[in-house]
Amino acid sequence: MRLGVVTPLRPAPPGPSVRLTQMLPWLAKSEDIEFFVPDAAMLDPSADGACRVRPLGDRHDPSIDMLLYECPDTLDQPAVVRAALDGPPGLVLVHDPSLHGRLRGALDPPEFDRLLVAAHGESARGSGREDFDPEGIGPSLFDCLAPALDRHRGAVVHDEHTADLLGLRCPGLPVFVVPDAACPADPAPAERETLGLPADRILIGHIGDVVSPRAAEELVTAVAGFLEPSSPVHLVLAGEDSVASGIERIIERRGLRDRVTVARPPSPEETSSSIALLDIIVSAGGSHAVPASWIVSRALAAGRATVILDLERWAGIPAEACVKIEAFGDRTRKLARALEGLVRNPAARRSIGDAARRYALRELEPVACAGKLLEAARVTASGPRESAMDCRRARAAEVDTLLAAGPRRVLEYLGPSVESTPRSLLDHVFRYHETLRDVPPAPRGARLLDIGSQPALLRILARVWGYEVRGCGLPSGVDPRTIHVLASGGLPPLDLVVDAVDVEREALPYAPGSFDVVTCWEVLEHLQEDPMHMLWEINRVLKPRGILILTTPNTASLRSVRAVLRGEHPGIWTPYMRAGHYPRHQREYTPKEIRRLLAAAGLSSDRVSTRLVWESRRDTETSGVLARIGASTEDRGDDILAVARKASLPLERVPAPLYDRLTDPLPDPLA
Repeated sequence: MRLGVVTPLRPAPPGPSVRLTQMLPWLAKSEDIEFFVPDAAMLDPSADGACRVRPLGDRHDPSIDMLLYECPDTLDQPAVVRAALDGPPGLVLVHDPSLHGRLRGALDPPEFDRLLVAAHGESARGSGREDFDPEGIGPSLFDCLAPALDRHRGAVVHDEHTADLLGLRCPGLPVFVVPDAACPADPAPAERETLGLPADRILIGHIGDVVSPRAAEELVTAVAGFLEPSSPVHLVLAGEDSVASGIERIIERRGLRDRVTVARPPSPEETSSSIALLDIIVSAGGSHAVPASWIVSRALAAGRATVILDLERWAGIPAEACVKIEAFGDRTRKLARALEGLVRNPAARRSIGDAARRYALRELEPVACAGKLLEAARVTASGPRESAMDCRRARAAEVDTLLAAGPRRVLEYLGPSVESTPRSLLDHVFRYHETLRDVPPAPRGARLLDIGSQPALLRILARVWGYEVRGCGLPSGVDPRTIHVLASGGLPPLDLVVDAVDVEREALPYAPGSFDVVTCWEVLEHLQEDPMHMLWEINRVLKPRGILILTTPNTASLRSVRAVLRGEHPGIWTPYMRAGHYPRHQREYTPKEIRRLLAAAGLSSDRVSTRLVWESRRDTETSGVLARIGASTEDRGDDILAVARKASLPLERVPAPLYDRLTDPLPDPLA
């Protein structure tokens, strides 16, 4: 396999390229590797002679089987960041699960703005401007990772937790875990005296930039909390104060001027020897990934007792190989207790250090990590050559073609399979054509659940929109069944599994977070006892920020108002059915009530609108009557459309006034 690496490989603290440098000798032995760099002079000396070096623009060479992009979250490599954004699609080595506002250094302001809006909507527009937030805090909150990785075929991260985060931000993107490689070796420590450090004291050290004001104060205060005049302890802080936390003032205020050394950050070449100087390593300042994981992996490999926050990203490190302190509560007190215990117990320091070295030898050894990286490249190279964005664009073009052809084309796709679906599907083709406009084309691997189970329509969502579809809504007690939807209109057939569930009483038979989209079209009005049960269950099975697309008749429409003015019933379909309650409408809703239900279910309620689907034109006469009496003429279409995102856990089980609070309390589906 010919592997192209897009990176300058110039280590610089915190130095994303340092990770790849660790594996480079083993990568070069295994594969034909070429570097694509903005400037050959920037190439790391360790790469000399191992690989061919080519200009960055040559990365479009079709003979390259796989491109590996490093994605540094720094301002000093704009050309590499630019290349990762421009492609061609490849495998991205991501060091930080929050690729944030520093990207603005590599992009023009309008382009950076487009990235922010693509990831977060209009609320993020303009937040990348220097004058918007001169401290640079705001852009860090508006993550750019999803629209950047959307352009690629896969990603490599350093731990399972970051892989989970990418799975939420970039559904369908293949993600591979390759730990931060570190050589389990004993680097020769520098002489303490030559660096101005006491030779006869236990050195507690933090290496890396200070990325949180709270972190600096916690560490200094924790040491001050157990330090006595006779304590053989000295604190070393080696790194840039990147958030102006005022470390020097904190040290002065605690009276520790002669017990703390503040030094420049070590170069990558100096890092291992600097770690060897220290007896205890502290990396408890937060979850910022770039410096932390790099230092922690090297501390473990050097066999040093290491104190870290008990965060998900460190879950893979066994408890005996480090000291984990809880991230919540009084962290300063917990950190002080942990450090004091290590200072007073040399045997504990040795035991933890030995376990750390064994873990590093087993999990962080560069040869093994290089093998995992190459396997990720091989698997990705054997998969689709298009990026997720390319696939979605192709899917969107197919969707646009269908929608542009109008309702007649939808009817052709329904074809002979209409016989196995409700008659309403034929009657409502125009309405479904309009509703389909609000279903986004599926990202790779996305799943859609339809409550109501209209097989012919789901076949369109599977074959044109690209979803893996599932249906539910058969009467309770019936076994799930497979419905064969015949080929028609040029679409291939589909075997659709439909599950039996009473959506007002039973749990949906799916795991939490199973679906990207749930459709619930003209179902709500047929429920007669407990619609909130269904909405709570929809919240449960949706992925974070998953979408519910719901339609239901509008009982406050111009049509309904006109019916009332004529002394008629305002409902659309209310006659009693001799064959049973379905498909009679048990209750119809207003847009205001739908917003209330969605908000109570933890779903966004900002995209609730109405449209004309039962009538061909707007009733200007009835609208004029409403205007004359001062009533609103908004939201008067005859059908309600809600496109709601999962925003939180459900908030209310029986929202008033839709439920009578005097009745017996209803069961909590999440209990």
